[in-house]
Amino acid sequence: GRAHVSLGDLETAITEFTRALSFPQRTSTPSAHHELAIALKKNNGDTHEINLHFEKALDMGMDPTSEAIEALGERNRSMMRALNRQYYKNSNSGSAERTGGGGIMSGGGVGSQSASVFAPQAKQNEEAPAQSDTLSLLEQGAATYDGHTPVGGEVEGTESSLSNLKVKKQRGSESNLSNLRR
Repeated sequence: GRAHVSLGDLETAITEFTRALSFPQRTSTPSAHHELAIALKKNNGDTHEINLHFEKALDMGMDPTSEAIEALGERNRSMMRALNRQYYKNSNSGSAERTGGGGIMSGGGVGSQSASVFAPQAKQNEEAPAQSDTLSLLEQGAATYDGHTPVGGEVEGTESSLSNLKVKKQRGSESNLSNLRR
């Protein structure tokens, strides 16, 4: 079809693109709709049919082209979806390249930080060694915490209100169970 368009044989090109669209849907189907719309436009075809094929191409995932924008306008629903999809794709691919992956643990998406809060940082001035020592201590603590060590103001040998609740709940369930047995 494209060869016929480039040769100026628009009638044959339209026939070929229409025939291509009669086959089961493939990855080239959006392109065939787009090319058919362009051929119809060059051949002074029906505006509604031209717009329909541009919309189908965009709805199937094709990126907006200048021809489609000119025919449909930027306020067309299919065009707005395609422009949003293209913007989303571009913004995601750009941020992954800038930060090396993304996510707060790797440093992506956290303001202008370029490294993880948990990763050792390069020494830039005299305060950096103290900061990396503190960070190292935090990393060690996070890596060795087993879930049973006292935290949050608890001191070994004293009971917290949480452990008191657990004991009361266990005693309460035992007494309720023994009451049911009687």
